[in-house]
Amino acid sequence: MKKRISVFFVAFSSILASGVYFGAPASAAVMCSDRQLKEFATPGENVDVSISLCVEKVNGVFKARAYGTATDGGGLRKFDSFIVEIVLEKSDVMQKYQDCIFTTRINDNANSNLDCTSPGTSAAGRYTADGSIYYDLDGDGQGGYTWQLTGSPSLA
Repeated sequence: MKKRISVFFVAFSSILASGVYFGAPASAAVMCSDRQLKEFATPGENVDVSISLCVEKVNGVFKARAYGTATDGGGLRKFDSFIVEIVLEKSDVMQKYQDCIFTTRINDNANSNLDCTSPGTSAAGRYTADGSIYYDLDGDGQGGYTWQLTGSPSLA
C-alpha cells in the first residue's frame, strides 16, 4: 500500500510540475520584456513608471500589450502629455498600432495603471510587441520627448 501511494504521489507531482493539470490553456501564450523603469522629474513628487511590453496569442489571435503603473502622480499637474504607444510587429514591420493617452489619469491620481492593447490579427507568423512613451513634462519649456521601450521576445 505504501509503495502504491508513493507511485501515485510521484506521478501526480510530475503532472502538476509539467503544467498539464493546472497550466494555462493550450490556446494561450505570452512573451514579455523585462520591466522597464523610469523616474520623471515632475512638479512635486517625481513620477515613477514601470512598464513591460508583451505579445500574446489567445485563441489564434496575436495582440501587443503594455502593462504598466505610474506612482506619485496627482496633486499637481505633472504632464502636458503622456501617451503609451504599442505596436504589434511581424519581422520588425508594424502590423497593428494603438496609442493610449494617460495624461489626465496620471495628473489626477497618485497611482495609475498604464495598460494598453493593440488590435489583433490571426495571420500566421512570428510576432513581437514594441512601443514607446511620448511625454511632455509640465512647465519645463522643452516640448515632448520619446522614451523608446525594449520590445518583447517573439512568439509564433
